[in-house]
Amino acid sequence: MKKVTIAMILPLVVLSLSLLAAGQGGSNDLNDQMLQAASKGDTTAVQQLLQEGANIEAKDNGETALMRALSHGHPEVGKLLIDKGAQIEYMAPPVLGAQPVGYSALSYAAGNCQAEVVKLLLEKGANIKGNGLSAGALVGAAGVGCTEVVKLLLAKGANIEAYDGVFGTALLTAAAKGQTEIVTILLEKGANIEAWDPFCHKTALLWAAYWGHTDVVQMLLKKGARVEAKDNLGNTALVNALGQGHLDIAKLLRDKGAH
Repeated sequence: MKKVTIAMILPLVVLSLSLLAAGQGGSNDLNDQMLQAASKGDTTAVQQLLQEGANIEAKDNGETALMRALSHGHPEVGKLLIDKGAQIEYMAPPVLGAQPVGYSALSYAAGNCQAEVVKLLLEKGANIKGNGLSAGALVGAAGVGCTEVVKLLLAKGANIEAYDGVFGTALLTAAAKGQTEIVTILLEKGANIEAWDPFCHKTALLWAAYWGHTDVVQMLLKKGARVEAKDNLGNTALVNALGQGHLDIAKLLRDKGAH
């Protein structure tokens, strides 16, 4: 038997790598087209590109086609990709200054109020508890006032006190964004009214006062929120309201004994 040497194998390895690189180049073109089609909501194009060999898990800036579809408001493309086997637990990497923790497809769908996609992901076994610091699904839905998704996630066991994003819990986020109905739902489900965010140490009342959400402030006062709670600068809700020029809220707080 003829002895095989490294000198004989090396040219074959080089040729194989060259062919692989050439093939990868074509694949990358398909992947780029698929990511663009997903962003545009072109269901037909996405399906065709997958048939032609595009990688369903291809990424651009850490986002998959599934995430692109959901973040650009195209739930039908999202459902197609999920049905085609797209990974649902992959976490997009954090983005400094914009996205402090990684988010999954469930978080993307919830944060864009895509209830049907959320239901599908949960049916497929999506992790509702989040990953690490991320409770993005519930917090995202709370922030955009998506009542249907908030109720669905709570019914499925989402952690109502989990921290995520800039403001912290779902209640803190809803209060900061002025989502009165969501605040009511969360309080009825037992959310901690005195929870505070990990950065500014503001409670829901302080965030609502700071951003001028009168209805939320009224709701929180009605539910017994502490008017003398202080943030990391030692400022109360009254100081936050006055500092932002929200005189109507300042009056509400003073009527409750704030000083």
